[in-house]
Amino acid sequence: AGGLRRVLSFWEKPSPEIARACMERGGLWNTFVMVARAATLIEAGRRTLPELSERLARIAPLVGSDPEASILESAYLRVPGANFSADVLSAVPSMLAVSRMPPFTWSDWGTPDRVIATLRHEGILPHWLQELATTA
Repeated sequence: AGGLRRVLSFWEKPSPEIARACMERGGLWNTFVMVARAATLIEAGRRTLPELSERLARIAPLVGSDPEASILESAYLRVPGANFSADVLSAVPSMLAVSRMPPFTWSDWGTPDRVIATLRHEGILPHWLQELATTA
């Protein structure tokens, strides 16, 4: 609805004042529905999290080897934590584009109970939900 538009700034969890000002100027709220080429995400990560990128590049030759899982686990345990939205997306707005979505109802599916509540509200009763209702 309205085509793609460039992103000038990306704020992760803006204050209410910043959010209100952005929305008044036509800003969009990030629903985190994303479409991207893997190469673009990798490049964004390389630019913003160089330590992680370098660590993964060093272990790339070991992919497919027997110790791959333990080497990957070790690499991730030693790298500082990062937030994808705050540390990557907000740092590379020039790599982002947005599209205005049509009106919709938001539902936070952070727990199984929320997913089930949404399905019931929408009148969607998959067989596993019907079975759950009869066993509960």
